[in-house]
Amino acid sequence: MTINDSWLLESARKKKAASKTTPLLKARLEAVFDAEIDGLWNALRAEIQREAEVYTGALGVPDALIVTSADDEIDVRAADGRRLILQLDRKRRALIERYRDRAGMVRVGRPRVKFSVNTAGRLAFSFGAVQAAAGSVLRRLIG
Repeated sequence: MTINDSWLLESARKKKAASKTTPLLKARLEAVFDAEIDGLWNALRAEIQREAEVYTGALGVPDALIVTSADDEIDVRAADGRRLILQLDRKRRALIERYRDRAGMVRVGRPRVKFSVNTAGRLAFSFGAVQAAAGSVLRRLIG
């Protein structure tokens, strides 16, 4: 039990100061992220396509992985019926994943690959480089 209220006043002062700067920082980060999302998304689409072509070329089966993509969607299908659809939700600045397994069960939720902020304060994927993020997406269908 404290004898005085100085720690309460200090805690309130710190919280009040932080709450004044947080909206400005959040708005600034959102503007930066919006500008970077398109570049990351397009890089991910191209890298998934490239890695799928490398895999199918080495395997010798051109339809082992089929990748199609639209503006805000990447659809990867395996020959055994598995399918992974990664969607970009621009409003929430997030990725959504739908995965169908061999039995046909569909799971919708947060993907393993997400947007995050790296140590330099720039937008990146949770797996780091675009190549690692693309590999993570394909690994669910290849493995």
